[in-house]
Amino acid sequence: MIDDLSKYGIKYPELCVDIVNFFRSNEIHSMHYKQLKQRLGDGLAAEIVKNTLDFAQHYGTKYREIDEQAIVLQPKTISRICNKLCDFNILSKIQVAGFNTMFDDEFYYAIAEIIPNTIANQKCLNNIVYGFKYIYQSYQNNVLPIFVCSKENKEQHTGSCFKVANGIVTAKHCLENKDYAQIYSIPANILNKSKILTAPKIDLLYIIPPKDAYNFDDFVEIGTGEIIDEIMVMGYPNHAGFNNFLTATTGQIAGIEKSYLCGYDLMLLTGKIKGGNSGGPVLNNKGQIIGIVTEVPDPQGDYDKFGYGLAIPSKYIRNLTEIYDEKITFVDDITTV
Repeated sequence: MIDDLSKYGIKYPELCVDIVNFFRSNEIHSMHYKQLKQRLGDGLAAEIVKNTLDFAQHYGTKYREIDEQAIVLQPKTISRICNKLCDFNILSKIQVAGFNTMFDDEFYYAIAEIIPNTIANQKCLNNIVYGFKYIYQSYQNNVLPIFVCSKENKEQHTGSCFKVANGIVTAKHCLENKDYAQIYSIPANILNKSKILTAPKIDLLYIIPPKDAYNFDDFVEIGTGEIIDEIMVMGYPNHAGFNNFLTATTGQIAGIEKSYLCGYDLMLLTGKIKGGNSGGPVLNNKGQIIGIVTEVPDPQGDYDKFGYGLAIPSKYIRNLTEIYDEKITFVDDITTV
């Protein structure tokens, strides 16, 4: 048995979809209908009513360890997953009062339609069930560090970026007034052939490689955030010895308001953000990218007076339609320029 629930999402990515479809299908468990009827009577043994013990027994041999030994899916663990799905109205539950088993109270879940077993549906369900720890693990290959320098000043500075459906998003100020840049794991020859989009006064860049040159396989969903939503910020803050270390901080959206300093909406975040996080994603507890970390100084030059972070809502990505005209050369190793 795996103690950490989030590890089920990594080890068994299809599990949540299987659970939802099991409890939503009248056909999968018709063989157990007679046993349910004998145990619970006609009223409670409707064909759509199933329990976590039945799921564990039915799927006990589907997921196998490396040594091909059938694993045991604990009914208590399946119940924890089902309760999470109930919180998001994907399943509903019925507690059968007065029915004592070795597993304490027995729960039954039922809702109507089947969810196709696609990568998008797997990740969506896993995100809401397993939470930020799973989201961090599943997104860590999508969030990358940026290293930049100029011809006059060889000192390297770092920022963050993240992959989306067909490109890379970052904060504009991460690349402004720089001559060279390196994005870890993305070849320089691909980046130098990319189209870079921007928009006036918006601190965002959208780097779009040629379609035949680079393929972004991972599913990433864009969403919206609201005040008090729980969030996680991922990125590469500037800490000594941690330039290549992907960090994550959690918090809430404390406010969303149009800033007089930049003229567009900004999200105020309680999660701690430092230089280097700029350009990194802000995710909600559904695993949706709802913002991009930015920095906007006040007139006195105070960037972090209250310890809060700032992010641009992800809705502004669709406003990036102009070609970025500043010349920057991407390299595979920034230390060689």
